[in-house]
Amino acid sequence: MTVYGYARVSTAGQSLYEQKETLKNAGAEMIFSEKYSGTTTSRPQFKKLVNLIEPNDTLI
Repeated sequence: MTVYGYARVSTAGQSLYEQKETLKNAGAEMIFSEKYSGTTTSRPQFKKLVNLIEPNDTLI
């Protein structure tokens, strides 16, 4: 059983740091993150995560 985290910001000026720290503190063992605008549905890291996650894993 693995605990995964997913973080995303929508503009280049935003930072993923706080989200990643929060996910780490919540127990995420592996964190996927990306910077993509809300106007695009392209989320390569999220797609990778969805394909990796298995039953009994946790996503936060």
